[in-house]
Amino acid sequence: MPATKTSRAWSCQHADVVIVAIPFARRDTAPGHAMPSLFRFIIFLGLIGGIAYGAVFSLANFVQLKPREIVVTIPPDHYFKQP
Repeated sequence: MPATKTSRAWSCQHADVVIVAIPFARRDTAPGHAMPSLFRFIIFLGLIGGIAYGAVFSLANFVQLKPREIVVTIPPDHYFKQP
């Protein structure tokens, strides 16, 4: 059934169609009490940054490196710049 001007089927321009991308977002809050989207975005970036910082911190403190010696032989013809 194709959508027409009088048909409400498959139309995204009506208020009863709600797509929730964030599971904690609520549409039933009173006007003026909803969390601003910029503040929500900053909180999201802070959480992602905190998770990344925690991952780097745990890698730096809990992974033990095994020191090893590396020997690379450089041929004498590489010592000087060749024209």
